Amino acid sequence: PLEVIGAGLPRTGTLSLKSALDHLGYTSYHMIEFHGNVDRDAALWLEATKGATHQWDKWFAPYNATVDLPGCVYYRELLRQYPDAKVILTVRDAEGWYKSVQETLKPSRWELLVMIGALFDRALKTMIKVNQYGWLRLFPPRFEHDATIESFNKHNREVQEHVPSSNLLVFDVREGWEPLCAFLGKPVP
Repeated sequence: PLEVIGAGLPRTGTLSLKSALDHLGYTSYHMIEFHGNVDRDAALWLEATKGATHQWDKWFAPYNATVDLPGCVYYRELLRQYPDAKVILTVRDAEGWYKSVQETLKPSRWELLVMIGALFDRALKTMIKVNQYGWLRLFPPRFEHDATIESFNKHNREVQEHVPSSNLLVFDVREGWEPLCAFLGKPVP
């Protein structure tokens, strides 16, 4: 079962968090796992976009932590399934986050990827649909600056309001090992 649920959005240090969790002995699911296992995972996550979240144990069988997309979109559902899990909300400056997303993950590029994916690879098309669903569940379709920043801040507020404080670490990865290890009850490497 999942022991750690990453509720932080992409480009907030989620890959650094994955690396840290893996170093501490967890096996973490991150978007890079999804990309590396599209044939296995795409259909499962597409089911989740349609509300079929009853198979979390099956989907996460080899993992005990999840960070980044698509898991961060489902932090509430995951917490219902795994109420004892620790939730980590990775955070960063909203303006820096927006700029980073614009430079690396700009959602408007997905339209072209969907068309290419539809032509050549059904699993790729499904993966792109899942990514789109995650972004569109959280952000305005055109990714306008002010509305997107507000959505980013709203997500962070909602996580902090929804997750019991005893189960939540609001974490800037620049803080290093100490707060992370203290929260997880692990020794600092």
